[in-house]
Amino acid sequence: MAAHHIVIAKASFAAALLRPDVIKVSRDDLLTFHSALEAALVRCSRHNIQNCKEWLLQNVIVSADRVGAFGKYLTTLSRHLALPPDETVKTSLARQRLHILYLVSDLLHHSKYHTSEASLLGRVTSSLQPFLLDLFQSALSERKRKLLRRLEDLLELWEHEQYFGRDVFAQLRDALADVQPQTAPVSQEQATAQGEAKEPPYVLPATHGDPSLRFYDLPAGNLVPHIIPNSSQPIRPDDVHALRLPSGPADESLVNALKEFLDDVQGINERISKLEKNGVTLEFDEMGEISYHGEAGDLVGDTYYGWSRSFCPTVQAAVAAATVVVSPTSGAVTATLRMSIRDPLDLTVDQHPALDTEDRSKSEVLVAMKVGHDQGAGRIPLS
Repeated sequence: MAAHHIVIAKASFAAALLRPDVIKVSRDDLLTFHSALEAALVRCSRHNIQNCKEWLLQNVIVSADRVGAFGKYLTTLSRHLALPPDETVKTSLARQRLHILYLVSDLLHHSKYHTSEASLLGRVTSSLQPFLLDLFQSALSERKRKLLRRLEDLLELWEHEQYFGRDVFAQLRDALADVQPQTAPVSQEQATAQGEAKEPPYVLPATHGDPSLRFYDLPAGNLVPHIIPNSSQPIRPDDVHALRLPSGPADESLVNALKEFLDDVQGINERISKLEKNGVTLEFDEMGEISYHGEAGDLVGDTYYGWSRSFCPTVQAAVAAATVVVSPTSGAVTATLRMSIRDPLDLTVDQHPALDTEDRSKSEVLVAMKVGHDQGAGRIPLS
């Protein structure tokens, strides 16, 4: 289950639950759920399903947005499930995908018969409906007769309970009808070759972000069209909407960039595991940055801001040697940072009541800086 697709899906699902819109879920609670879900996938016992359902009723079913995020996570999980290489899990992928549908079925049953909230069933069915076809198609990937029979029985139960509309059941019936039972075993090499040959094209979504969300819940890229260079005019929140993207397959360069990003995400876990196996002690700071001491004793690791660790001391030294010039006429302030092997960098900062005092901290001045030039008198050292 360490595929990078699932790692990203877990992060997306966690982001939806960490928002305190209904009830905030702690990270420890999320770990509890994922452990319970993995247990239910391996062994679909009444106890395991009950544990998952109880957690979902308390933390997910309370919000339609959270139910939708859960359905999206289940879709990715079902599509990219993989058996561990150490063969510790004996349950086939086909049965694990079927167990996902059994969990969904148990949620539907509880929402209809074991709650006093009349709107609960409608909330669950409407939020999960967009993901049902993908869940069924993932479960049909191995085309086993016994599996097909169980999926048909499950579909008949849902139709009898009228959980969804006729058009939804028609789509699921068509998906079952298009699958023929597998008559001959397929080797692992053949299955891999078929999977590579049938890899679907990368298609751009209709929008970048959910159109129903407010600006603060949209991806940061939606702000870019509203940023005016060299302008201090604020962005109007009501103007920020999900970007509409051209329909059709994605550009090859974009697909390659996405694949490189996914490979890099996968490499994070592999790199950490390799370091731990080599006996390297990893350090985690308050911002989640991972670092360790190399063979020469120097600190190694990426920083949150994307700066290399060797560049950070250079900036710190430049700030320590910087001076501020306050214009006696306009009140504008100029800070000069002298960088090694570079020319002096002149930056202008906005006027602030505390800027003309000598106890002004370096960090406050850096936050206020913007590119510009000014001349004046009255140098105030930052150190």
